[in-house]
Amino acid sequence: MTDHISNSEANTLDRTRIGNQMILPSTFSGSMRPMQQQYQDAMVITRKVGRPDLFITMTCNPKWPEICTVLKDFPTGTTANDIPTIACRIFNMRLQQALKEIESGSVFGKFEGYVYTVEFGQRNIQVENSIVVPHNPYLLAKYDCHMNVGYCASIMAIKYVFKYIHKGHDRASVQITDSNSESDGQPIINEIQDYVDSRYVGLMEAAWCILELQMHGRSHAVTRLPVHLLGQQYATFEESRQVEAATNEKKWRTHLIAWFELNSIDEMARNITYANTPDYYSFQEATKTWKKRKYACKVVSRMTNVSPTDSERFHLKLILGHATNARSFIDSRTVNGKEWNTFRDAAVDMGSTATNDEAFKIFDEAVSIIMTKRLRHFFLWYLIGEMPSNAIDLWNTYKKALSQDFVNQHENRALCAIEHLLRAEARSCANFYLPIPEIIFENEAEEITV
Repeated sequence: MTDHISNSEANTLDRTRIGNQMILPSTFSGSMRPMQQQYQDAMVITRKVGRPDLFITMTCNPKWPEICTVLKDFPTGTTANDIPTIACRIFNMRLQQALKEIESGSVFGKFEGYVYTVEFGQRNIQVENSIVVPHNPYLLAKYDCHMNVGYCASIMAIKYVFKYIHKGHDRASVQITDSNSESDGQPIINEIQDYVDSRYVGLMEAAWCILELQMHGRSHAVTRLPVHLLGQQYATFEESRQVEAATNEKKWRTHLIAWFELNSIDEMARNITYANTPDYYSFQEATKTWKKRKYACKVVSRMTNVSPTDSERFHLKLILGHATNARSFIDSRTVNGKEWNTFRDAAVDMGSTATNDEAFKIFDEAVSIIMTKRLRHFFLWYLIGEMPSNAIDLWNTYKKALSQDFVNQHENRALCAIEHLLRAEARSCANFYLPIPEIIFENEAEEITV
């Protein structure tokens, strides 16, 4: 942005507007960006306390005594759907009570952590009582509602669970545009309008938002640590006020810049890496500085994800995972008194390269948070960007994680074949409570029948 403004002073660019994208920021709850961040926050908690053991779903019961008691003051026939604020308040109180009881360790034993999301049903689905689901008799009796308890058996189940609860609301939109409707040759991207056009807000969700109740919660606070190069940090500002924003030094201060300054004045901080700083210091948003913690608290931290295609930032992240006592970006790329021109060269000299165990640490982190399809892209970018000499070792170690969705496709193809045979007998997988196979192309169906 500063380069844009400097060039604008020479009348080479229009400084009234920067870019054509209208972004829905992560500060807006309900958009995809905060959902993705919530997912990554949940995964970093698992790295701190271990994988989750249980997946618990709790459903509001419109016949709860508290709800029925309040409804008696309204005309006969009034239901919880007619006054959604009542059901929302009661459910929230019961949810918080259940969380406290589980956290106390009196129900499932020793407690380590939790992550929860509130969902709102939008489809009328009948519940078949003959279907047996895992449950806890004590919780069912005490909270008088559907409260299913499932066991998380594998890392893939964990990623699925966290993706499921952070998938966001139902949405669909179709747009027909004129191919000539571009601004200065660039297509206009309006995430705000896309969100408004595609969102679906039900009665209960609207009431929940009006009451300002929490949609998400977790047992640990998560500090997100930005990784950026010199002068390339993110900042938000009002349109046409970019000059004022560029000259506001405080607005551009980030966790990373504050960490450099902390190392200059605090001797204790010089022995702590950037990633571990939140364990001992808290970031003060008002002053944009780190302050030593007075009390221990449940906190975890994570550096923002960086693609291997962004080579300099990627290697800066590797360095920040090991380096201590760095007081500037120059210090970060200085190894044994020698200043390197790039962070990549500094990482090679430091040893944080694909030629050692660092590559496996990188992929261990990637496997824990990235779904299979994106993981293959990450593998591709890493091969091209790093040219690792141990690529075959990486493949042999992570080939199962890289092909997990193909295994699931085999199961789906088998279900498709069974569904095809059942339909010939006027039956369906649904009649036997089998998983409903995903739709496949006709040519694939022909191959299945051969």
